[in-house]
Amino acid sequence: AEGVHEVVAVATDAAGNSGHDVTSGELTVDRTPPQGGFAIGVGNPAYVATAAVTLVGSVSGATQMRYRNPGDEWGAWGSYAEAVAWELVAGDGSKTVQGQFRDAAGNVLAVSDVTALDTGLPVSDVLTAGTYGPWTWPGEVTGSAADALIGVGWVEVQCARSDTGEFWGGAAWSSVPVWVVAAGVSPWGLALDEAVIPPE
Repeated sequence: AEGVHEVVAVATDAAGNSGHDVTSGELTVDRTPPQGGFAIGVGNPAYVATAAVTLVGSVSGATQMRYRNPGDEWGAWGSYAEAVAWELVAGDGSKTVQGQFRDAAGNVLAVSDVTALDTGLPVSDVLTAGTYGPWTWPGEVTGSAADALIGVGWVEVQCARSDTGEFWGGAAWSSVPVWVVAAGVSPWGLALDEAVIPPE
């Protein structure tokens, strides 16, 4: 049975003399593997932008560990550490890392984690172009954005006046360069009311 056991040894010689050796807790039976798991990247992100990542372990009871990318051979066991630098398989897409964690009794926990590698750059186009008058200005700068793998999270827009060099901050013009988060992604829009656009 699993747990701590008391072992008693009795030695008897040819004359019939017996000696007892009683040692409490001499034998421990442990069949329970370590508990926990690990994450690809700090904070367990769904996506990473580079193949060089940190594997973050949160396993209790482990004294040794090892990792591998699927298809690779397991390396030698090493001492357990919470953070390990790792290189994912090259190429954008879904990535899996497998891990094994072993305790002092030899019990092994086998787990894995998945993330997506996205090294491609998103693209954004400004659709508001051309010449506008006071009756044709749409009231906003618009555009579209796309990303081939994981989609676009947000779009930042910078509008600058060619006459003064000022930048639109979303509510007023600023002498300091400003990037404003647009509404939406594809399409996206940044409100720029005609009233704040100076006449020619």
